[in-house]
Amino acid sequence: TVLLLSQTATTLEDVLELEPHDVARELVSTLGRPLVAVTMGVTETKLVAQWEKAEKTPRDDRTRAMRVALQLTIVLKPRYSPRAIQSWFVGLNRHLNDNAPSEVLARLANAPDHDTERKLLNAARAFANR
Repeated sequence: TVLLLSQTATTLEDVLELEPHDVARELVSTLGRPLVAVTMGVTETKLVAQWEKAEKTPRDDRTRAMRVALQLTIVLKPRYSPRAIQSWFVGLNRHLNDNAPSEVLARLANAPDHDTERKLLNAARAFANR
C-alpha cells in the first residue's frame, strides 16, 4: 500500500512507505524545524526545510533516524500534545541512560544501531503507557 501525500502515517509500518520529504514534513508538523534539526544532528533549519520541499534528500543514515523519530511521535501522539511530545524529545530519559531522545537520535543519524532504535521505541512506549 502506498500512502498518498495527503495521508499521514498512523502506524509504525506506514513510516517505512513514506518518501524522505514526507517524513521530514510530518516530523516538522509535530516537533518544529529547530527540534528536527537538533534531532538529526544538523545546525541549519534551512536544511530541514529543503528536506521538506524535496529540494535535498538526507543521506540514508539520517533518513533512517528521521523514520525512527517519526515512529516515536506516532507512539506518543494518541496520548500527548505536540508540546508534550517536544518536551519528551528534549528531556532526560531514564530508559536512555539519562540522555534526551533528541541527543540519542542525533547520534543515531550518524551511526545506525538497531539496539538504540529499540531502546528509543521502548522509552516512548513506556512514556505513553505510564
